[in-house]
Amino acid sequence: MLVRDNAGMATSAALTEVVAGVFELRLPIPFEDGLVNVFLFVDGAEADLLDCGMNSDESVAEIKQAMAQLGAKRLRRLVVTHIHPDHYGAAGSLAGEGMADLYIHRLEVPLVHPRYVELEHLVSEVRTYLLVNGVPADDAEELSNSQRALSQVVKTAEP
Repeated sequence: MLVRDNAGMATSAALTEVVAGVFELRLPIPFEDGLVNVFLFVDGAEADLLDCGMNSDESVAEIKQAMAQLGAKRLRRLVVTHIHPDHYGAAGSLAGEGMADLYIHRLEVPLVHPRYVELEHLVSEVRTYLLVNGVPADDAEELSNSQRALSQVVKTAEP
């Protein structure tokens, strides 16, 4: 439920109107401070979203719930600032054929495939880079394999 604060701005536990028609939504992530901020821009029954959090049922549900709370029935555009998993991760759950249009900076687009689709190639390259730069073999193995966790929280989409 949205309530109005003393300045007349709407707010709830995870959703805050930062200026008229622009809402900050805090989504859970499993690292750093545990939250990532995304922004909804409401335009009648449609909304645009800036960044989308990680691909988890909880985050996607929170986005849909916030849209419903704001009266937006359709996500029109998803604009992603960069392809880190906490900003791009849910793109494939929200954008694509029959869903929102996805916009990503042209310099970020070529990074998606090698980072999230060709995962084994990335793991191998990271391992080689670490070994060449003096990281002990056991540590290099562990660090390079940590890249695999990204595939669990990122669902790609074509911009």
